[in-house]
Amino acid sequence: MRLIVDLARCRGHAQCVLAAPDVVELSEDGKSRVLNELIEPAFADQARTAELLCPEEAFTIVDDDLPQPHHHHHGP
Repeated sequence: MRLIVDLARCRGHAQCVLAAPDVVELSEDGKSRVLNELIEPAFADQARTAELLCPEEAFTIVDDDLPQPHHHHHGP
């Protein structure tokens, strides 16, 4: 899964940083920054919580692995 932040929506509430310290940080300009857009499975819950808690709904979660059946090979 991937976590994407829309900086046009972000207002620097930092709810995401409190909810997901392993996933999101505040950048120098006070906006949220996703540390690694590709979220490790261990941090998936944090990413989902950050997306839920954001007052501005600035986050989008992309579940890359849902649409394709698992037995197909993954291309480049």
